[in-house]
Amino acid sequence: MNLERLKKVLETFKDRQLLVLGDLMIDEYIWGQVERISPEAPVQVVQVQREAYTLGGAGNVVNNLVSLGARVRMASVIGEDANGALLKDEMRQMGVETAGILGDLGRCTICKTRVIAVSQQVVRLDRESRTTISPKLEEQLLDFIGGQLSKVEAVLVSDYLKGTVTPRILQELIPRAREYNIPVVVDPKGSDYRKYRGATIITPNKKEAALAAGIELDGEQQVLAAARKLLDDLRLQATLITRSKEGMSLLERNKPLLTVPAKAREVYDVSGAGDTVVAVLGLGLASNLSFAESAALANIAAGIVVGKVGTATVTAEEIIDYVAGEHHYSHNKVKELAELEQLLALARMKGKRIVFASGCFDRLQLARIKFLQGARRLGDVLVVGLWSDTVIDSLEGAAPSSISEEERAHIISALDCVNYIVMQNQPTVRELLLSIRPDVLAVCAADAYPAAEQLRMFEQSGGEVRQVAID
Repeated sequence: MNLERLKKVLETFKDRQLLVLGDLMIDEYIWGQVERISPEAPVQVVQVQREAYTLGGAGNVVNNLVSLGARVRMASVIGEDANGALLKDEMRQMGVETAGILGDLGRCTICKTRVIAVSQQVVRLDRESRTTISPKLEEQLLDFIGGQLSKVEAVLVSDYLKGTVTPRILQELIPRAREYNIPVVVDPKGSDYRKYRGATIITPNKKEAALAAGIELDGEQQVLAAARKLLDDLRLQATLITRSKEGMSLLERNKPLLTVPAKAREVYDVSGAGDTVVAVLGLGLASNLSFAESAALANIAAGIVVGKVGTATVTAEEIIDYVAGEHHYSHNKVKELAELEQLLALARMKGKRIVFASGCFDRLQLARIKFLQGARRLGDVLVVGLWSDTVIDSLEGAAPSSISEEERAHIISALDCVNYIVMQNQPTVRELLLSIRPDVLAVCAADAYPAAEQLRMFEQSGGEVRQVAID
């Protein structure tokens, strides 16, 4: 698919009408610091600094659909509790139809809380209900779904085995969707896939497909055998097996196995990638793309989101930039400070050494390239604090930058030695050093150093200041 066709396809995604059926949940994140051990027990005391939440489970499928401009109706069952109210409110703010999100006093809204400190996850707390919903709630969901099928262009099923996606609901939904010629895309779970029989396509990962088919996927022939078994046993039109770094394998009836190579350049977090695959695949089929084209787009989208932290989404602009070869600038390298802090925390967990360098980089001369290359050799990850236009304009006696901060970021991002770029919005590096906490502060031998007090502050906190020669 060339770039011009891609742009037209992504434009057709806007305002597509889709129905999502599945288990909704909240992913809660609590970040903090650990400075002592509790006197009550040999456990760490986490001093909470900030909290955030995102929609998880089927909610992340919805997030991805909305991010690409689709109109979404949601069918699910949650608890009648504070988290349920929060979830529904978030859905309404996204413009999602929530009439099909039913409350149950006997359930709790699923919430997964992750406590993160010392650059790692300390503990995860799960609050959830796994019991199958009652026959009365099944009836109510089926009534809602039945009223939506004439209005939507695809149905996406996001099953996390939490009790919402029951065999009865699918046994009635799938034949009725077929009558309307609506594709049903299923992200399956478990080892028994019989309840998905008759769906248009399922999207198990490699491990799930092996379990469901009873075949170890050690090579292409085993992947083909498993895909064919699922295709025939479940009477599907196609099977898409996601295979992580090996890409995706698509099998359609009466066609050879098609394996699409993985597109990810950097992998930081695979959580939620399956939700992105289901969302983009469903949008493609709703837009009358072929299975192969839809799978190729889903593969690109998954390659983008695994370069982000946590359950993430993808936009049309990111897909276009990725295909146009501009993803190094617009997606992978220029980061907001909050996301950068999380990425660096993951890097530290892997034992990576973080280097920080700061500058204007108005003219990327050979000396500046050598400086950045030398800075990178001091560690494993190089973060560049790029002076913003506002900072440059505020410096006494400094000439205005000849090119904008966006252009400068784009140019620097083309250097392989640079891993990340963050905008420096203050004349000093103090604030960024406190947030990023690099192991090494690289300074150019040909330049004036940062203020002495800044260097002392950094060294006293355990950092190392290294001079980089550019001869």
